[in-house]
Amino acid sequence: MNSPHLSTLLASLMHFCVDALCLCCLYLITGDGVDYLVYNVLAFLTQPLTGIVVDRIRNKYKVLFSAVILFFMAAAMAVLTPDFMTVVAVMLGVGNSLFHVWGGREVAVATGNDARALGVFVSPGVLGLAVGAVLCSWQLLFLLLMMIGILATAHYCMVGGSAVDRVGDSAVGSGRGKYVIGLMIAICAFVMLRSYLAGEFSTTTNSGAGFMVLVAAAVAMSGKILGGFLARIARSYAIAFVAFTAVSLACVFIKNYWGNAIFVGLFAINCTMPLTLYWAEKLMPGREGFAFGLLAASLMPPYIFSVML
Repeated sequence: MNSPHLSTLLASLMHFCVDALCLCCLYLITGDGVDYLVYNVLAFLTQPLTGIVVDRIRNKYKVLFSAVILFFMAAAMAVLTPDFMTVVAVMLGVGNSLFHVWGGREVAVATGNDARALGVFVSPGVLGLAVGAVLCSWQLLFLLLMMIGILATAHYCMVGGSAVDRVGDSAVGSGRGKYVIGLMIAICAFVMLRSYLAGEFSTTTNSGAGFMVLVAAAVAMSGKILGGFLARIARSYAIAFVAFTAVSLACVFIKNYWGNAIFVGLFAINCTMPLTLYWAEKLMPGREGFAFGLLAASLMPPYIFSVML
């Protein structure tokens, strides 16, 4: 297995463990909605800022191991001083932001911005969240923490010496600046819409027992994994994107008449994720962390809107 594939595999496994650990830890120590809001704001809305910093750091493993240290500190505080719930949420949120930007950038650079690899990297997160919520326990927390440490060390030892890295200039600073900014705004707007639609489909599928939460997560995960591969088969990312979006919107209208439409819609809308990541990374060469962070931050407005209702 060459280093790009190995890098993607290890980063994807870490993604599952990180998201599972964060939600598992929060579920174990707090039921306060404010702590979850603090975590989500720090984990997602800070990613563009984190991306700017990560893009400028030449030794990216400083970012990864900073995140790992924060996860260990958060777990230690959860066990020893559980009264400081908000502090734990802050550590988890910052660590999550650092890891996601590191991972998204690492996969984009190592694989030459391969949409299939980007889909594989982002896909385990949704399943990790479901596992962390449904199966949360102290035993699971410690197992996930151990796995994160092992995977991060393995990535450094097995990929670090051969990992591709570069620091370049973004096209935003060139004559294409307004064109690039306009396209990025359009992509971010679509990501907001996708987040809303995915939330609508997931809420419907999750109305039952915890098993259905895992089923919905598996369907969403499969969409993120297969989106890039299906687009390659179609030989046109644009055509595939339009088709995925059309199917998703159609399912919104027919879900009340055909119950399984929610699973089809959830799958189809998640198929667009690797494509939007691919386009964002392509528009901003040398600013892969910032591009990834912008799209991650775009997931939050629908969530904040739902919390405020």
